Amino acid sequence: MKTFKRRAGRGLLILLCAATLLIALAVAASADEALVYSTKDEAPFTVLAEGGALPEDLSVWKATGKKYYLFLPAALDRTGVTIRYDGKLMAYDETAGKLIAPGESFVCDLSADTANLYEYNEAEGVYVKYAVNVMQAGHIPTLWITLTDGDEALIRINSSQSDVEQGSIFMVDEGGKVVYDGEMTRMKGHGLTSYERSGRLNTKNSYNINLGQKAELVPGAGRSRKWSLLRIRTWGSYDPTGMSYVTAFNTFNALVKDEYFNQCTRFVDVYIDGAYWGVFVLTERMDINGSMTVTDLEEKTTMPSTKTAQISNKKSDPAIAAGIKSYSYATASTVPEGTDITGGYILEIMCNHYGECGFRTKHNMYVNIKSPAYPTKEMVQYIAQYVQEFENALFSDTGYNELGKHYTDYVDERSYAAQTLIYAYYLNWEIYRTSTYMTKDVGEVIKFGPVWDFESGPWVMYDQTLFGTTFAYNDVEQQHCWFEQAWRKGDYLHLISEMNGQLKEIVDQVMGLAEPEIVQTFEDCANDVRQSQEMNWLRWGQPDTFDTWLDAYFESLGVRYDTWFNNLWNPSKYLLGLTVDGVDNGDGTWTLTGTSYGKIDSDYLLWFEITDDWTAGEQIGTGESITVPAGGKYYARVTGPNNAYYQYANGKIFKNKSLTVTSNVVTEVPVTLTNPRIEGGKLWQRMLAAKNAEPEVIAEIPAPEHSGPAAEKGEETADTAPRLSRSASMSDAEWIVMTAGIVLVAGTMAVLGGIKRKGSKTA
Repeated sequence: MKTFKRRAGRGLLILLCAATLLIALAVAASADEALVYSTKDEAPFTVLAEGGALPEDLSVWKATGKKYYLFLPAALDRTGVTIRYDGKLMAYDETAGKLIAPGESFVCDLSADTANLYEYNEAEGVYVKYAVNVMQAGHIPTLWITLTDGDEALIRINSSQSDVEQGSIFMVDEGGKVVYDGEMTRMKGHGLTSYERSGRLNTKNSYNINLGQKAELVPGAGRSRKWSLLRIRTWGSYDPTGMSYVTAFNTFNALVKDEYFNQCTRFVDVYIDGAYWGVFVLTERMDINGSMTVTDLEEKTTMPSTKTAQISNKKSDPAIAAGIKSYSYATASTVPEGTDITGGYILEIMCNHYGECGFRTKHNMYVNIKSPAYPTKEMVQYIAQYVQEFENALFSDTGYNELGKHYTDYVDERSYAAQTLIYAYYLNWEIYRTSTYMTKDVGEVIKFGPVWDFESGPWVMYDQTLFGTTFAYNDVEQQHCWFEQAWRKGDYLHLISEMNGQLKEIVDQVMGLAEPEIVQTFEDCANDVRQSQEMNWLRWGQPDTFDTWLDAYFESLGVRYDTWFNNLWNPSKYLLGLTVDGVDNGDGTWTLTGTSYGKIDSDYLLWFEITDDWTAGEQIGTGESITVPAGGKYYARVTGPNNAYYQYANGKIFKNKSLTVTSNVVTEVPVTLTNPRIEGGKLWQRMLAAKNAEPEVIAEIPAPEHSGPAAEKGEETADTAPRLSRSASMSDAEWIVMTAGIVLVAGTMAVLGGIKRKGSKTA
């Protein structure tokens, strides 16, 4: 009896101790996860590469407050992911109910939004829970960069824009199909104002990358070695969604079709050395063999050194004689004898300087010769004189220079109109300040484009002016001077106005106002990138949310749409062009008739005849029509409201509410005017047919499964390690208390059944 009481007393004491401990555990658990700790800042788990959508091990990313995230690529199957334990204790595989030694791996289902990974501290009998938030990319490709020197290489890139690193690239499209798997021969920082020289690893920059072999990383771009990864800036007046880039590029491509160089682009998720680096805009490089397939004159140029020399104030020089103020060339560069130096050139408009090699025109346009990078003196003389003769013609009343050549003898006016429309509509504040490109190939005139550098955020899009008040009107004279002179040409103003109607057809599709036949809608593009942007937002700690900024940007686009089409290009409000046609009367005379487009201030036209000087004419009459001697050179002039007016503009033309334009010059009848529409060739028709066809089904890698919260795991296991299982509705405190209770009850049973001597202790 005494023995029974003694044993019962001992049991009661043990149970009371257990109850006391359970209460203490409950209080501690409710305080702040007392039993959840970490021996280091990073979660000791790594997702192992399994090829395909995951070619490299993926680390768990730690946010502030010990919040952990796994950012998974779009094409990864989340239902069976191999995870390695990298800690020094033991991991616990909840599914199999067994312990995992350091360096060993186990398979985990990451279908739920949160995955609980466990570490077991045997010495303390404690399970450490890492609640890892699992996110998966949207319907966009994934690009993996592996640098040869790892983190040190990326720090060097973020420390010096001239630093060049090497490595490899693996890229899959949104369906898991391999796009490129091979060498990366070059990676360096990209951009002027966008490049951040931080000297730190955790910096998101834009990058230029060169592949070991040509590949088409973006559909429609063609195969190339040279590509750019553009970061999406998030501060100031920029667009943090990146939609401005892709939407503007797609609109331009739809407008110019395959008649001109376009700029293909797409969103991509980028991983660098196994760490998620966020959403980038992948696009062709503004370079030969990239987006502009002009003759590669740089390939023929031998450059033993990069020394340059400048020429100015030398009247005997042909470029200076044409009006060029100064130019620079590479002194040691040569080309084989007989090389045709009339092309190809890639030219970039710069602001207040023209770089190492380039020129400055009579009206202070600074033009960098981007390719060939180190041109000979003869090359610079040729292209500088060519551009100056164009500028001379553009600045004359008639559109002709002193040589009797029209500005359209030097440039393609439709490409100029297309580039202008896209830059102005999407309010790219870099127009004619930087990032504005032209090409000149052998036997061809200058073509403007492609477009580049769209970052204007939602608040910018509320601008009510045509070109945008940020820089375009009032930064420096050069930025608007060519625009002003083009606006004085009534036939060009009519052409760009008519092409604006074609632009509206495309923008209607972008905005979801018409069936998307040739361009992706804004909404579809946003849906494709949304999940990736949500990951990107967390990774870089951006304010607000992607959808908040997306709504703001789309709303501002709606305001811009209304401003642009219903106001700035409204023919009932503004003068939008002047053209002249004529008929031969058969008696040695012509009857010329002028057509004004839009609103005019006067009741009649003024008529002029060019005599000796091609750049100006003498007035010969007024009226809508005029009969003149056949064989002369005639044009008309009219004044009306100016749609490009801005009261604070530096230029006299845009600062004036009234605009005086001259028509095309008639030198023969009937008159042939440029067709303003860009119809596209056979290639465009094939691309359109392919776009509208059923998409190809890619089954190389299983599509990701987006399931809800994980189901309860209540299966029993025969393994010796205790199995952890919790209801979806069970709180952390309840779960910890229950687990501790199980351990204590097991200990109590051992005590009651295994005490052999007084004072004995459990191991």
